[in-house]
Amino acid sequence: MSVTGPKLQPTLFELSGPGRAAGRRIPAPPADALERIPAAALRESPPALPEVDEASLVRHYVNLSQLNWGVDTGFYPLGSCTMKYNPKVNEWAARLPGFASLHPLAPDETAQGTLELLWELERDLAEISGMDAVTLQPAAGAHGELTGILVVRAYHRARGDLERTEVLIPDSAHGTNPATASMAGFLTVNIPSAPDGGVDLEAFRAALGPRTAAIMITNPSTLGLFERRIVELIEMVHAAGAHLLNDVWGVAPDARLARVAAAHGVPLVVMHNRAEARYVNLVPEVLADLQAALERALAAGVAWDRLIVDPGFGFGKAPRHNLALLRELGAFRLLGRPILLGTSRKSTLGKVLDLPPGERSEATLATTALAVAAGVDMVRVHDVRSNVRAARMADAVMRGWNPEEEG
Repeated sequence: MSVTGPKLQPTLFELSGPGRAAGRRIPAPPADALERIPAAALRESPPALPEVDEASLVRHYVNLSQLNWGVDTGFYPLGSCTMKYNPKVNEWAARLPGFASLHPLAPDETAQGTLELLWELERDLAEISGMDAVTLQPAAGAHGELTGILVVRAYHRARGDLERTEVLIPDSAHGTNPATASMAGFLTVNIPSAPDGGVDLEAFRAALGPRTAAIMITNPSTLGLFERRIVELIEMVHAAGAHLLNDVWGVAPDARLARVAAAHGVPLVVMHNRAEARYVNLVPEVLADLQAALERALAAGVAWDRLIVDPGFGFGKAPRHNLALLRELGAFRLLGRPILLGTSRKSTLGKVLDLPPGERSEATLATTALAVAAGVDMVRVHDVRSNVRAARMADAVMRGWNPEEEG
């Protein structure tokens, strides 16, 4: 039977003809191969396989491959994100024998190279994204969705907010989203698209409320469109219960996120960042950039007492710049706002001590103590208990300690 369609072609069986496979070189089986197969499992006659010459066989499969639509032939907005966003060198690396031949149940002591690579990748992704932790456990996109929605469920349960039972899902989201939310025990609420293909804001606003646990938005969507109203969606989400925004670009290039923070009275962390780590006079330039960012936030309506500054350790700076920031942290008190610092396990610490992320705890403690001594108000860390102790000790040294006040 022929496959139908204007660009399709006959099947191999239709191309087949007796003797057309003559001359093909196929490795000969062992002489006793059939003797090792039980008689009841042997065929009475050879299978009716197609017989085609080598050139026809190659052309057949090349022609079939050209019927596929993929990232090599055009824009590919749907699914298969791992394939469509990975450079091909990644596929080559994944096929290296040390990875491809590793048994999934190999003991830890024989898989140390792979485990080290996974650990370093997790820490690098956490540093790049600003997250406290990253997991590589999900094996695919839908698996990642499930992991994320289970984290959402655990978050609400930990806060005792058991009324948040709904997940809003635009109809342009991946088809796995509703199944993912349902598997986690949530009710799904479908949000229709607007005529331009984006999320319908009015429908979104009507569905959002105290029962909303999460929204799952695919961006770019399955229509191949970037969501142009993402800031408006964020604003509505904050109105439903979010509490803080962290703008890693210092309210630049525009102040829309600052206006969201202003509208809902949430604190805004204004962090320093630059596209290139080029400075003539580091600390004065960072101070000037942060002062300009604070002014943009104020102009957007953010209250002065809701602003927090972050010198941006590890963002738009080389290691020498990050170390200089630590030496001059006290200068940032001139801005008149609380200071937040995030050094935890970052690459500068690793480069100084030649240590992987998992072994940078002591270096982080040292920077926490330095930060408190310099007047920093908040630190963002992974290992909370040990850093709290380091901060309390530094605070006792710098500001004095009265055992009677400890009670």
